[in-house]
Amino acid sequence: AAAAATTRTAASIAMAAANPSTDPFFSTSVQAASRDVKPSVDAEGENVSNNNNAAVKNNSDEGHEEAEEISYTPYKPAKLTYGKIHPDPVVENSTLGAVAPPDVTYNLAMPAEIIYEGKLSNLQLEAVVYGCQRHMTDLPGANDYHGFGRFQSAEDIVKESPAIRAGFLLGDGAGMGKGRTLAGFVVENISRGKKKHVWISVSNDLYEDAKRDLRDLGLSEFAENNCFNMGKLPYASLVESSE
Repeated sequence: AAAAATTRTAASIAMAAANPSTDPFFSTSVQAASRDVKPSVDAEGENVSNNNNAAVKNNSDEGHEEAEEISYTPYKPAKLTYGKIHPDPVVENSTLGAVAPPDVTYNLAMPAEIIYEGKLSNLQLEAVVYGCQRHMTDLPGANDYHGFGRFQSAEDIVKESPAIRAGFLLGDGAGMGKGRTLAGFVVENISRGKKKHVWISVSNDLYEDAKRDLRDLGLSEFAENNCFNMGKLPYASLVESSE
């Protein structure tokens, strides 16, 4: 019988602040977390996943060996101690599992019932926490750089240059609930008084899914008043189009 589980392959670009790169731009720019679907296997251990089938069936011995070397271990948040368990079984690439995540220093401000009622699982909460924690980090101002990672001369640096907020890339695969996690970011920022949000989806189906996820976290009115089907709007500001 075939079996499948969701995998968390957490990759951090400059995740460990204690061990920065020699390049100050790339060592602090983006933190990333990626989770995907584990390859399905049959009773004999044969990989039948669409994504990985080509690698296993490849006539190249090297490709075959590389595919067989991939192993997974069960995953749960290492530093986050609250939230209900994610409904699907989750595993992690063993190699990435050897990398310890950062300590949790961010305190959520979202309504407590979202956590206690399991509207966001512990894995989704973990992404929100690490994302918001990362967003609290400011990179050097845009005017402090000339090109990638090269500082301008001292006299050219603008002391009042605006700070650049650090980013967080969430690359989850199917089954992890990316839309619900993004809705978690929105409700968390609203809880802290931040009113500007940009959520762009590729299709009408995802547009409806986004509204559903916002409603499920208690943002029904916000979803109705602030979500727009861009294909049905004229070229104008969103405020003018919504009126």
